[in-house]
Amino acid sequence: MVSCGHFEKNVIDKISSDLVYFFGFPLDVKECSLDLSSFYNPTRRQYDANLILQAIADVSSPDALKTMGHAFGLIHCNNPRCIMRSSTYAEDLDQKDLEFCYKCKRELDEKINGYRI
Repeated sequence: MVSCGHFEKNVIDKISSDLVYFFGFPLDVKECSLDLSSFYNPTRRQYDANLILQAIADVSSPDALKTMGHAFGLIHCNNPRCIMRSSTYAEDLDQKDLEFCYKCKRELDEKINGYRI
């Protein structure tokens, strides 16, 4: 688990212990190396989740990005280029872009911010 932002240790400990209990395997907690200040939109007074996820995609694997999409409530997508497309075969991974399609970006934004872009 990567902690992005300033959180009290007891909050991080509680979240990590809940994840260990839920998934049943050990979990390492690391500090985020991303400077999140560049993702803050002062007009909206919030962080832009799409930009954060894109930055994470630039430094992580497709499976990690897809897992994050699931963590935010996205389901598998029918778009063959979308990172949220189900991968049955290794060849499926080669067809995907390392980003969400427009539909998934819109749904993700709605889930995080409560409205459509």
